[in-house]
Amino acid sequence: MQLGVSLDLQYNIVMWSIFSSILKNNVSRETLFLRLNFL
Repeated sequence: MQLGVSLDLQYNIVMWSIFSSILKNNVSRETLFLRLNFL
């Protein structure tokens, strides 16, 4: 149970770091949309 929670936490951290880096790069919504679909 704790292992699953920690894995979810790490996944969320990775997703947020990717999302924040995309925002910092001022990527257009279309590119963001394509990247989200690609994931």
